[in-house]
Amino acid sequence: MSTKCPICGFENARGSARCDKCKAWLVQTAELPPPVGSAPAPAVPKSAAAAIDPEMVDEVLALVRDGRKIEAIRIFRETTGCGLREAKDAVEAMEAGRQTLSEGRVPPPPATMEENEILELVRAGNIIAAIKLHRERTGDGLKESKEAVEALARAHGIARPQQVGCGGAALMLVVGFVMTIVLGAGLIVFGKVVAAKFGL
Repeated sequence: MSTKCPICGFENARGSARCDKCKAWLVQTAELPPPVGSAPAPAVPKSAAAAIDPEMVDEVLALVRDGRKIEAIRIFRETTGCGLREAKDAVEAMEAGRQTLSEGRVPPPPATMEENEILELVRAGNIIAAIKLHRERTGDGLKESKEAVEALARAHGIARPQQVGCGGAALMLVVGFVMTIVLGAGLIVFGKVVAAKFGL
């Protein structure tokens, strides 16, 4: 018995964790309830899996490799009949599998709902909020939470935005202080010159 890939329809050996063709995850983490107030994600039509063939997967990956991701998503949608979100997720899953394997890395397991919330904060550049959320959920210290968030972001291919560290902040304070002194001294000298000129 084999396991059919939900992305490309390839028949994989029973017990495989990843698809041999498109490298999508076959084994998912436990189903988690959707966030409160969110609409349930639309299901991919049952005919979609049947409509996916290995040649289409090759074509989609070739388009992604050429930097034509939007066209790859369009072809996936037209072939499978699924929605834009599902097609985008499927193409990105194929792309992630291809990239990580070509770099010699093992792709990360799918993120849990809690991890996705942290990853979204990191993608938005809000590292501090991501670390704070991790600390609230785990009870870890600041250093452990920072390291955990950075490791999670690296595992999912998210580059951490460069931030001004303590040295940069101190330098900015010193420069601001010096500029304030220079401007203040300039205003004092200007005031004295004006006073002397007009006899004030």
